[in-house]
Amino acid sequence: MANKISTQLKQAIIHASVAPAIIEVEYNRHRELPKLSITQTLSFRKYRRTYVSMYLNKRIADKLSDLSIVKNISFDRKIQQSRAFLPSFLPSRSITLKPGMIPTGTIRKALGGVQADADNSNGKGIKFTVIDSGYSPNNHQFPFRSVTTFSALTRYGGQIDQSGHGTWCVSSIGGNPYKLNDKDTIWGMCPKASLTSIRSLFTPTGMGTTSLTLKGLKMALDRGVQIISMSLGSKEPTEKDDPLATIIRESTKQGILYCIAAGNYGPDKNTISSPGDILEAITVGAQSYTDKTVSFFSSRGPTEKGLIKPDILCYGGGRRIESLTPEETLISSSSGMLDTLDRKNSIAGLMGTSMATPLHAGLLGWWQTYSKKRTGRYLNRDDITKIYKANSTNYNNTHGYGLATYQWIKEYLR
Repeated sequence: MANKISTQLKQAIIHASVAPAIIEVEYNRHRELPKLSITQTLSFRKYRRTYVSMYLNKRIADKLSDLSIVKNISFDRKIQQSRAFLPSFLPSRSITLKPGMIPTGTIRKALGGVQADADNSNGKGIKFTVIDSGYSPNNHQFPFRSVTTFSALTRYGGQIDQSGHGTWCVSSIGGNPYKLNDKDTIWGMCPKASLTSIRSLFTPTGMGTTSLTLKGLKMALDRGVQIISMSLGSKEPTEKDDPLATIIRESTKQGILYCIAAGNYGPDKNTISSPGDILEAITVGAQSYTDKTVSFFSSRGPTEKGLIKPDILCYGGGRRIESLTPEETLISSSSGMLDTLDRKNSIAGLMGTSMATPLHAGLLGWWQTYSKKRTGRYLNRDDITKIYKANSTNYNNTHGYGLATYQWIKEYLR
Protein backbone atom coordinates (compact mmCIF):
# COMPACT_ATOMS: atom_id res chain seq x y z
CA MET A 1 0.00 0.00 0.00
CA ALA A 2 1.13 3.57 -0.65
CA ASN A 3 2.63 5.83 2.02
CA LYS A 4 -0.51 7.99 2.06
CA ILE A 5 -2.33 5.23 3.91
CA SER A 6 -1.90 5.25 7.69
CA THR A 7 -0.38 2.26 9.44
CA GLN A 8 -3.49 1.78 11.58
CA LEU A 9 -5.72 1.61 8.50
CA LYS A 10 -3.41 -0.86 6.76
CA GLN A 11 -3.54 -3.12 9.81
CA ALA A 12 -7.33 -2.81 10.08
CA ILE A 13 -7.80 -3.78 6.43
CA ILE A 14 -5.48 -6.77 6.81
CA HIS A 15 -7.46 -7.87 9.86
CA ALA A 16 -11.00 -7.41 8.54
CA SER A 17 -10.68 -6.97 4.74
CA VAL A 18 -12.56 -3.65 4.92
CA ALA A 19 -12.23 -0.80 7.41
CA PRO A 20 -13.69 2.69 7.99
CA ALA A 21 -11.44 5.47 6.71
CA ILE A 22 -11.17 9.25 6.57
CA ILE A 23 -9.68 10.58 3.35
CA GLU A 24 -8.14 14.04 3.16
CA VAL A 25 -8.70 15.50 -0.29
CA GLU A 26 -7.30 18.72 -1.70
CA TYR A 27 -9.63 21.47 -0.53
CA ASN A 28 -13.11 21.17 -2.11
CA ARG A 29 -12.02 18.69 -4.78
CA HIS A 30 -13.93 15.71 -3.31
CA ARG A 31 -16.33 15.72 -6.26
CA GLU A 32 -13.44 14.52 -8.42
CA LEU A 33 -13.22 11.25 -6.52
CA PRO A 34 -14.53 8.12 -8.24
CA LYS A 35 -18.19 7.30 -7.60
CA LEU A 36 -17.86 5.60 -4.25
CA SER A 37 -20.08 5.09 -1.21
CA ILE A 38 -19.01 8.24 0.63
CA THR A 39 -20.85 8.49 3.97
CA GLN A 40 -19.77 11.97 4.99
CA THR A 41 -18.02 15.05 3.55
CA LEU A 42 -16.57 17.78 5.77
CA SER A 43 -14.93 20.98 4.55
CA PHE A 44 -13.19 23.31 6.98
CA ARG A 45 -13.17 26.49 4.95
CA LYS A 46 -11.09 28.53 7.36
CA TYR A 47 -8.34 25.90 7.37
CA ARG A 48 -8.81 24.84 3.73
CA ARG A 49 -9.21 21.15 4.57
CA THR A 50 -11.70 18.67 3.12
CA TYR A 51 -12.34 15.16 4.43
CA VAL A 52 -14.58 12.33 3.27
CA SER A 53 -15.35 9.14 5.19
CA MET A 54 -16.17 5.70 3.83
CA TYR A 55 -15.26 2.02 4.10
CA LEU A 56 -12.25 0.85 2.11
CA ASN A 57 -10.74 -2.45 1.08
CA LYS A 58 -7.13 -2.80 -0.04
CA ARG A 59 -7.87 -2.38 -3.73
CA ILE A 60 -9.86 0.83 -3.34
CA ALA A 61 -7.43 2.21 -0.78
CA ASP A 62 -4.53 1.68 -3.16
CA LYS A 63 -6.51 3.18 -6.03
CA LEU A 64 -7.35 6.29 -4.00
CA SER A 65 -3.78 6.70 -2.78
CA ASP A 66 -2.63 6.95 -6.40
CA LEU A 67 -4.84 10.00 -7.00
CA SER A 68 -3.01 13.33 -6.84
CA ILE A 69 -5.95 15.04 -5.11
CA VAL A 70 -5.80 12.56 -2.19
CA LYS A 71 -3.41 13.79 0.49
CA ASN A 72 -3.81 11.23 3.31
CA ILE A 73 -5.99 8.26 4.22
CA SER A 74 -6.51 7.67 7.96
CA PHE A 75 -8.23 5.01 10.04
CA ASP A 76 -11.62 6.12 11.38
CA ARG A 77 -10.92 4.98 14.93
CA LYS A 78 -13.53 4.05 17.52
CA ILE A 79 -13.79 6.67 20.27
CA GLN A 80 -15.49 6.35 23.64
CA GLN A 81 -16.18 8.25 26.85
CA SER A 82 -13.31 8.60 29.30
CA ARG A 83 -15.51 7.64 32.26
CA ALA A 84 -13.92 4.89 34.29
CA PHE A 85 -16.83 3.06 35.87
CA LEU A 86 -20.58 2.86 36.35
CA PRO A 87 -22.04 5.43 38.74
CA SER A 88 -22.33 5.02 42.48
CA PHE A 89 -25.94 4.31 43.33
CA LEU A 90 -27.84 6.85 45.37
CA PRO A 91 -30.93 6.23 47.51
CA SER A 92 -34.15 6.55 45.55
CA ARG A 93 -35.88 8.90 48.01
CA SER A 94 -32.96 10.83 49.42
CA ILE A 95 -30.04 12.81 48.12
CA THR A 96 -27.97 12.42 51.26
CA LEU A 97 -24.52 11.57 49.97
CA LYS A 98 -22.63 8.48 51.02
CA PRO A 99 -18.96 8.58 52.12
CA GLY A 100 -16.70 9.22 49.14
CA MET A 101 -19.33 11.11 47.14
CA ILE A 102 -18.00 14.60 46.44
CA PRO A 103 -20.44 17.13 44.92
CA THR A 104 -19.16 19.53 42.28
CA GLY A 105 -19.90 22.45 44.60
CA THR A 106 -17.21 21.14 46.94
CA ILE A 107 -14.79 20.72 44.03
CA ARG A 108 -15.57 24.23 42.81
CA LYS A 109 -14.74 25.66 46.24
CA ALA A 110 -11.49 23.65 46.45
CA LEU A 111 -10.34 25.04 43.08
CA GLY A 112 -10.89 28.64 44.17
CA GLY A 113 -14.52 29.28 43.41
CA VAL A 114 -15.12 31.63 46.36
CA GLN A 115 -12.34 33.96 45.23
CA ALA A 116 -13.35 33.64 41.56
CA ASP A 117 -16.89 34.72 42.48
CA ALA A 118 -15.54 37.61 44.56
CA ASP A 119 -13.50 38.76 41.56
CA ASN A 120 -16.51 38.27 39.28
CA SER A 121 -14.44 35.76 37.28
CA ASN A 122 -17.44 33.53 36.57
CA GLY A 123 -16.91 32.81 32.88
CA LYS A 124 -19.32 35.46 31.65
CA GLY A 125 -18.80 35.99 27.94
CA ILE A 126 -16.81 32.76 27.48
CA LYS A 127 -18.14 30.34 24.86
CA PHE A 128 -17.80 26.68 25.82
CA THR A 129 -18.58 23.67 23.67
CA VAL A 130 -18.80 20.12 25.03
CA ILE A 131 -18.42 17.41 22.37
CA ASP A 132 -19.82 14.28 23.97
CA SER A 133 -23.02 12.23 24.23
CA GLY A 134 -25.38 15.21 24.07
CA TYR A 135 -27.35 17.10 26.69
CA SER A 136 -30.74 16.62 28.35
CA PRO A 137 -32.39 19.66 29.97
CA ASN A 138 -34.39 17.75 32.59
CA ASN A 139 -31.93 18.23 35.43
CA HIS A 140 -31.67 20.32 38.59
CA GLN A 141 -29.07 22.86 37.45
CA PHE A 142 -30.75 24.39 34.40
CA PRO A 143 -34.24 25.58 35.33
CA PHE A 144 -33.51 29.12 34.16
CA ARG A 145 -30.69 28.63 31.65
CA SER A 146 -30.46 27.47 28.08
CA VAL A 147 -27.90 25.23 26.45
CA THR A 148 -27.56 25.34 22.68
CA THR A 149 -27.62 21.79 21.35
CA PHE A 150 -26.54 20.24 18.05
CA SER A 151 -25.90 16.72 16.84
CA ALA A 152 -23.21 15.32 14.57
CA LEU A 153 -25.34 12.20 14.15
CA THR A 154 -27.70 11.35 11.33
CA ARG A 155 -28.61 7.71 11.82
CA TYR A 156 -28.63 7.70 15.59
CA GLY A 157 -31.13 10.33 16.69
CA GLY A 158 -31.01 13.94 17.85
CA GLN A 159 -29.31 15.98 20.52
CA ILE A 160 -30.83 14.33 23.61
CA ASP A 161 -28.31 12.57 25.85
CA GLN A 162 -29.09 8.85 26.08
CA SER A 163 -26.03 8.27 28.25
CA GLY A 164 -25.95 11.07 30.82
CA HIS A 165 -22.20 11.51 30.43
CA GLY A 166 -22.51 14.63 28.27
CA THR A 167 -25.10 16.15 30.60
CA TRP A 168 -22.74 15.57 33.54
CA CYS A 169 -19.94 17.38 31.70
CA VAL A 170 -22.09 20.33 30.56
CA SER A 171 -23.52 20.74 34.07
CA SER A 172 -20.09 20.66 35.72
CA ILE A 173 -18.94 23.51 33.47
CA GLY A 174 -21.96 25.82 33.60
CA GLY A 175 -24.73 24.47 35.78
CA ASN A 176 -26.49 26.70 38.30
CA PRO A 177 -26.02 25.87 42.01
CA TYR A 178 -28.49 23.32 43.36
CA LYS A 179 -28.58 22.22 47.00
CA LEU A 180 -28.80 18.47 47.46
CA ASN A 181 -29.24 18.88 51.21
CA ASP A 182 -28.29 21.33 53.96
CA LYS A 183 -24.56 21.04 53.30
CA ASP A 184 -24.02 19.63 49.78
CA THR A 185 -24.40 21.55 46.51
CA ILE A 186 -23.82 20.67 42.88
CA TRP A 187 -22.56 23.72 41.04
CA GLY A 188 -20.95 24.37 37.66
CA MET A 189 -17.65 26.22 37.44
CA CYS A 190 -18.89 29.03 35.14
CA PRO A 191 -22.65 29.53 35.58
CA LYS A 192 -22.57 32.75 33.52
CA ALA A 193 -20.84 31.23 30.47
CA SER A 194 -22.35 30.45 27.06
CA LEU A 195 -22.83 26.69 26.67
CA THR A 196 -23.12 24.53 23.57
CA SER A 197 -23.49 20.75 23.57
CA ILE A 198 -22.68 18.73 20.45
CA ARG A 199 -23.60 15.07 20.39
CA SER A 200 -21.01 12.89 18.66
CA LEU A 201 -21.22 9.74 20.82
CA PHE A 202 -24.24 7.71 19.81
CA THR A 203 -24.77 4.81 22.22
CA PRO A 204 -26.01 4.82 25.84
CA THR A 205 -22.51 3.64 26.80
CA GLY A 206 -20.91 6.50 24.88
CA MET A 207 -19.33 5.08 21.73
CA GLY A 208 -18.42 7.09 18.63
CA THR A 209 -15.87 7.47 15.85
CA THR A 210 -13.16 9.86 14.76
CA SER A 211 -15.28 11.04 11.82
CA LEU A 212 -18.25 11.91 14.08
CA THR A 213 -15.93 13.72 16.48
CA LEU A 214 -14.47 15.60 13.52
CA LYS A 215 -17.96 16.59 12.41
CA GLY A 216 -18.76 17.78 15.93
CA LEU A 217 -15.57 19.80 15.90
CA LYS A 218 -16.55 21.46 12.64
CA MET A 219 -19.96 22.39 14.07
CA ALA A 220 -18.28 23.95 17.10
CA LEU A 221 -15.75 25.94 15.09
CA ASP A 222 -18.36 27.11 12.58
CA ARG A 223 -20.48 28.58 15.38
CA GLY A 224 -17.73 30.27 17.31
CA VAL A 225 -16.13 28.84 20.45
CA GLN A 226 -13.32 29.67 22.86
CA ILE A 227 -12.95 26.52 24.96
CA ILE A 228 -13.76 22.98 23.78
CA SER A 229 -14.08 20.16 26.31
CA MET A 230 -13.73 16.59 25.01
CA SER A 231 -14.06 13.80 27.58
CA LEU A 232 -13.46 11.05 25.05
CA GLY A 233 -10.63 9.09 23.51
CA SER A 234 -9.25 6.05 21.75
CA LYS A 235 -6.52 3.61 22.72
CA GLU A 236 -5.17 3.96 19.19
CA PRO A 237 -2.50 6.72 19.18
CA THR A 238 -2.92 9.76 16.99
CA GLU A 239 -0.93 9.38 13.79
CA LYS A 240 0.90 12.23 12.10
CA ASP A 241 -1.72 13.17 9.51
CA ASP A 242 -4.78 12.36 11.62
CA PRO A 243 -7.55 14.86 10.74
CA LEU A 244 -8.35 15.63 14.39
CA ALA A 245 -4.70 16.49 15.00
CA THR A 246 -4.64 18.74 11.94
CA ILE A 247 -7.76 20.71 12.83
CA ILE A 248 -6.87 20.97 16.53
CA ARG A 249 -3.42 22.24 15.60
CA GLU A 250 -4.70 24.83 13.12
CA SER A 251 -7.54 26.12 15.30
CA THR A 252 -5.28 26.35 18.36
CA LYS A 253 -3.27 28.89 16.36
CA GLN A 254 -6.48 30.95 16.20
CA GLY A 255 -6.81 30.99 20.00
CA ILE A 256 -9.10 27.99 20.63
CA LEU A 257 -8.32 26.05 23.81
CA TYR A 258 -8.89 22.28 23.87
CA CYS A 259 -9.30 20.41 27.15
CA ILE A 260 -9.09 16.70 26.34
CA ALA A 261 -9.19 13.71 28.69
CA ALA A 262 -5.93 11.84 29.27
CA GLY A 263 -7.77 8.51 29.47
CA ASN A 264 -8.39 5.91 32.17
CA TYR A 265 -5.72 3.32 31.33
CA GLY A 266 -3.35 4.01 34.24
CA PRO A 267 -1.42 3.46 36.32
CA ASP A 268 0.80 2.09 33.55
CA LYS A 269 2.92 4.50 31.54
CA ASN A 270 2.48 5.10 27.79
CA THR A 271 -1.33 4.98 28.18
CA ILE A 272 -2.43 8.49 27.13
CA SER A 273 -5.44 8.15 24.84
CA SER A 274 -5.97 10.05 21.60
CA PRO A 275 -6.70 12.84 20.80
CA GLY A 276 -5.27 13.70 24.24
CA ASP A 277 -1.84 12.75 22.92
CA ILE A 278 -1.81 15.73 20.54
CA LEU A 279 0.79 18.38 21.37
CA GLU A 280 -1.65 21.30 21.26
CA ALA A 281 -4.25 19.60 23.47
CA ILE A 282 -4.47 20.58 27.13
CA THR A 283 -4.46 16.98 28.30
CA VAL A 284 -6.18 16.56 31.66
CA GLY A 285 -5.45 13.79 34.13
CA ALA A 286 -7.42 13.01 37.30
CA GLN A 287 -6.55 13.69 40.94
CA SER A 288 -8.21 12.25 44.02
CA TYR A 289 -9.86 14.85 46.23
CA THR A 290 -9.47 12.53 49.21
CA ASP A 291 -5.85 11.54 48.71
CA LYS A 292 -4.55 14.78 47.13
CA THR A 293 -2.61 12.85 44.51
CA VAL A 294 -3.13 11.36 41.05
CA SER A 295 -6.00 8.87 40.75
CA PHE A 296 -5.00 5.26 40.12
CA PHE A 297 -6.79 5.02 36.77
CA SER A 298 -5.46 8.27 35.28
CA SER A 299 -3.40 7.61 32.13
CA ARG A 300 0.30 8.36 32.15
CA GLY A 301 2.77 9.42 29.48
CA PRO A 302 4.92 9.68 27.61
CA THR A 303 3.00 9.54 24.35
CA GLU A 304 4.09 7.42 21.41
CA LYS A 305 5.87 10.51 20.05
CA GLY A 306 7.67 11.07 23.36
CA LEU A 307 5.60 14.02 24.61
CA ILE A 308 5.21 14.55 28.35
CA LYS A 309 1.50 14.11 29.11
CA PRO A 310 -0.85 14.82 30.84
CA ASP A 311 -0.34 18.58 30.94
CA ILE A 312 -2.36 19.17 34.09
CA LEU A 313 -4.59 17.52 36.71
CA CYS A 314 -8.04 18.30 38.01
CA TYR A 315 -10.28 16.46 40.44
CA GLY A 316 -11.76 13.39 38.79
CA GLY A 317 -12.67 11.00 41.60
CA GLY A 318 -10.99 7.72 42.34
CA ARG A 319 -8.34 6.99 44.94
CA ARG A 320 -4.56 6.79 44.66
CA ILE A 321 -4.87 3.00 44.89
CA GLU A 322 -7.86 1.13 43.50
CA SER A 323 -8.39 -0.99 46.61
CA LEU A 324 -8.82 1.96 49.00
CA THR A 325 -12.29 2.56 50.42
CA PRO A 326 -14.57 4.33 50.26
CA GLU A 327 -14.21 4.79 46.54
CA GLU A 328 -14.47 8.39 45.42
CA THR A 329 -16.99 9.69 42.89
CA LEU A 330 -17.93 13.21 41.85
CA ILE A 331 -21.60 14.19 41.88
CA SER A 332 -23.24 16.35 39.21
CA SER A 333 -26.42 16.37 37.12
CA SER A 334 -27.11 13.53 34.75
CA SER A 335 -29.72 11.90 32.53
CA GLY A 336 -30.31 8.87 30.32
CA MET A 337 -28.74 5.56 31.28
CA LEU A 338 -26.75 7.01 34.18
CA ASP A 339 -29.84 8.63 35.66
CA THR A 340 -31.74 5.36 35.40
CA LEU A 341 -28.93 3.56 37.24
CA ASP A 342 -28.99 6.24 39.92
CA ARG A 343 -32.72 5.72 40.56
CA LYS A 344 -33.82 8.76 38.48
CA ASN A 345 -32.50 11.44 40.81
CA SER A 346 -31.11 13.36 37.79
CA ILE A 347 -27.67 13.18 39.39
CA ALA A 348 -24.83 10.70 39.10
CA GLY A 349 -21.59 9.92 40.90
CA LEU A 350 -18.77 9.26 38.40
CA MET A 351 -15.01 8.96 38.33
CA GLY A 352 -12.66 9.37 35.41
CA THR A 353 -10.54 11.83 33.47
CA SER A 354 -13.91 12.58 31.84
CA MET A 355 -14.84 14.37 35.06
CA ALA A 356 -11.52 16.17 35.44
CA THR A 357 -11.63 17.56 31.89
CA PRO A 358 -14.75 19.79 32.00
CA LEU A 359 -13.84 20.95 35.51
CA HIS A 360 -10.45 22.15 34.27
CA ALA A 361 -12.14 23.67 31.23
CA GLY A 362 -14.31 25.63 33.65
CA LEU A 363 -11.22 26.72 35.57
CA LEU A 364 -9.82 28.09 32.31
CA GLY A 365 -13.06 30.03 31.97
CA TRP A 366 -12.21 31.72 35.30
CA TRP A 367 -8.71 32.45 34.02
CA GLN A 368 -10.02 33.89 30.77
CA THR A 369 -12.43 36.32 32.43
CA TYR A 370 -9.76 37.41 34.91
CA SER A 371 -7.18 37.90 32.14
CA LYS A 372 -9.62 39.90 30.03
CA LYS A 373 -10.30 42.27 32.92
CA ARG A 374 -6.63 42.64 33.89
CA THR A 375 -4.92 42.70 30.50
CA GLY A 376 -7.67 43.36 27.98
CA ARG A 377 -7.13 40.09 26.14
CA TYR A 378 -7.86 36.39 26.40
CA LEU A 379 -5.21 33.74 26.95
CA ASN A 380 -3.95 31.48 24.16
CA ARG A 381 -2.37 28.04 24.41
CA ASP A 382 1.15 29.43 24.89
CA ASP A 383 -0.09 31.66 27.71
CA ILE A 384 -1.66 28.68 29.45
CA THR A 385 1.64 26.79 29.32
CA LYS A 386 3.49 29.79 30.78
CA ILE A 387 1.01 29.93 33.67
CA TYR A 388 1.48 26.21 34.33
CA LYS A 389 5.26 26.58 34.30
CA ALA A 390 5.21 29.66 36.55
CA ASN A 391 3.29 27.78 39.24
CA SER A 392 4.89 24.33 39.07
CA THR A 393 8.44 23.10 38.66
CA ASN A 394 7.79 19.37 38.90
CA TYR A 395 6.56 18.53 35.39
CA ASN A 396 6.33 14.82 34.65
CA ASN A 397 4.40 12.05 32.90
CA THR A 398 2.33 11.16 35.95
CA HIS A 399 0.74 14.46 36.91
CA GLY A 400 1.95 17.01 34.35
CA TYR A 401 2.19 20.36 36.14
CA GLY A 402 -0.06 19.16 38.96
CA LEU A 403 -3.42 20.49 40.18
CA ALA A 404 -4.15 23.99 38.86
CA THR A 405 -6.30 26.43 40.84
CA TYR A 406 -7.76 29.90 40.32
CA GLN A 407 -4.87 31.37 42.31
CA TRP A 408 -2.43 30.42 39.54
CA ILE A 409 -3.72 33.14 37.19
CA LYS A 410 -3.66 35.71 39.97
CA GLU A 411 -0.07 34.88 40.85
CA TYR A 412 0.94 35.01 37.19
CA LEU A 413 -0.66 38.41 36.54
CA ARG A 414 0.22 39.91 39.92
